[in-house]
Amino acid sequence: MSAGFFPAALGKLAAFPEVECKIFDLEKPGTEQGLEAEAYDIIVGTNVLHAVADVRASLRHIRELLTPGGSLIFMDVATPQLWTESVFGLTSGWWHLTDRDLRPEQPLMQRPQWEKALREAGFDEATSLPGLACGKGEGQIGMLARKSWKEPAANEGLMPTEAPSEPSWLVFADNTGVGDEVAATLAKAGTRCRLVHRGDKFAQVEDAFTIRAEVPEDWQQLLEICNGEAAPERMVYLWPLDEPLGDASLMGTDALLHLTQAIENTTPAARLRLDLITRGAQAVEGQKEAVAVAQAPAIGLFRVVLSEHPNFACRSIDLPPAASAADKGLLWGELLRKDVEREIAFRGEARYVQRLTRGLPTREQHLDVECADASGIARARPARQPAPGAIHAARMRPRRGAH
Repeated sequence: MSAGFFPAALGKLAAFPEVECKIFDLEKPGTEQGLEAEAYDIIVGTNVLHAVADVRASLRHIRELLTPGGSLIFMDVATPQLWTESVFGLTSGWWHLTDRDLRPEQPLMQRPQWEKALREAGFDEATSLPGLACGKGEGQIGMLARKSWKEPAANEGLMPTEAPSEPSWLVFADNTGVGDEVAATLAKAGTRCRLVHRGDKFAQVEDAFTIRAEVPEDWQQLLEICNGEAAPERMVYLWPLDEPLGDASLMGTDALLHLTQAIENTTPAARLRLDLITRGAQAVEGQKEAVAVAQAPAIGLFRVVLSEHPNFACRSIDLPPAASAADKGLLWGELLRKDVEREIAFRGEARYVQRLTRGLPTREQHLDVECADASGIARARPARQPAPGAIHAARMRPRRGAH
């Protein structure tokens, strides 16, 4: 990979100033190249890992950069072909491998070899996806590996409650009082907080506003006023807690859409942190209560906002389904947390975050098909597993009296 590709890449990604381009030499530790250890959730590669001198050493360098639970995903060629050796075999890089115990003759490896090397390099899990058969083996194969997970310290990421880092906040308060409590706590901490409620007209009394949720001009005017002095760096959006007030067909998504568009029109390059607050809108494993369907669409729109506006630091915080006095402490502590979780749900004293988990194991089921009712409709029922090596065929039986 040459740095000559970077200008064209940065030109295409000009709308995303947070994207950085750097050379990462796989044969050297990333920490010696200005890369931070345990700072990357996913590392992706294509047809590059075979081109190193020592595969296991390079895999260890990659693992060092992954966060606990982080994943490595890469593609590579498994079987040498005549054209690959005719082209790349003429380069010195094709033959500079030093791990001859792993690759005695040429740099490419089969899937079992990669899985073994990944585990030897310290990855907790390793698996592979087969490639298309070509000649005497597979072509492009897919490899997946994951670093082991470790629980963070109990107080990791928390900041002192008396010192929010952002000096100016904009809180869209709900009618249940949660937003008013957040604003009062911010005021005690010496932080400027503007409070916005729903109303039937636009109005302002010092730092308190009312706006019409369905009128885009009100949102534009609100942000123009706020940006004129001490522009907000944090926004806390609690209006979903009032659903299903208003137009039930929109479920509050119009207000969130107008807010996003107003931000884009007034300060398109602003680096904001936007927190969406819901109650019981996330489906949590083991939850018995029904999901708050009227609030759930706001989370879906919020994910779109996150993907289309990378300059926003967006987080979704889902409070317990039943309101309690503990909600204020839960929400305040989460608003001050500095971790990278994007969606959080509280259930009782437990804090849930999104994680990819292993899917259900594959299981073959053999069916014994027969006509089982008077209608003549074929019904299928599980049949006993055949003995090893035996052939078990589905049998079609006619219904009695049928011709």
